[in-house]
Amino acid sequence: MTQALNLANFANNLNTSGQTSNGGLQNSTIGITAGTGLSGGGTPALGASTSLAIANTGVAAGTYGVSGSTYPIVTLNAQGQVTSASIGTIPTATQELVLIGSANASGSASIDFTSISNTTYSAYRLICNAVVPSYGSANFLLRGQVGSTWIASDYTWQSTSVDANGATGCAAQNGIGAGIDLVSNALGLFGSPGGSFDIMIYQTSGSAYHAVNYQGYYYSQPGISYTVNGGGWLTGGPAINGFRLFMDVGVISSGTFYLYGYKNT
Repeated sequence: MTQALNLANFANNLNTSGQTSNGGLQNSTIGITAGTGLSGGGTPALGASTSLAIANTGVAAGTYGVSGSTYPIVTLNAQGQVTSASIGTIPTATQELVLIGSANASGSASIDFTSISNTTYSAYRLICNAVVPSYGSANFLLRGQVGSTWIASDYTWQSTSVDANGATGCAAQNGIGAGIDLVSNALGLFGSPGGSFDIMIYQTSGSAYHAVNYQGYYYSQPGISYTVNGGGWLTGGPAINGFRLFMDVGVISSGTFYLYGYKNT
């Protein structure tokens, strides 16, 4: 720093050590200006002190967005200071997928899921993994339950399939099925890879039609694999309160089954 001297004052204010006081200087103070985001400063005399501090931004001290359902919303200025802060709420999902039950087949006549709640859930999803029949050529069917009765007739469904060689096929029943057939061609022999299926069931409460969509991949008796896509209606009328999976011939030798519900919130 360059300081102008008043020589007369400088000489008159020398002490025995050859030092001069501030009075011997042309300017005896220094200006300190607080920049953006700072407070304090001033014009202290040389040899004196002043301080600078980070200015308050008006944001309340605290922790923002600390729970699993909230998140922080902050605004920063060009100096990296938080100039505003608030808490946002994460929206609640309108539906939640919930595991209702599971089952393992071992020479089982059927896999039943009963006492489902149509007020708690708006739709259902059935996952069937590695389903193998005991008989060499069996169809894999889905039925609905009304009250305590398993409905055994009047199902409508249609499906298309593509085999490993690219050949396509279709199958259907209109109001005469004993259940919704989840395979266009029969499942393969005991000990084969079997088949796996993903089934969606809608409108189970008080609807005249209870819609079903499904897809799967399976092996048929000749050892040829198929993909299948289909849909249909569980028997119309009262609310459906149960689902049954079974073979039209023999039993289910093995397989793992899961029922999920889309929970109303």
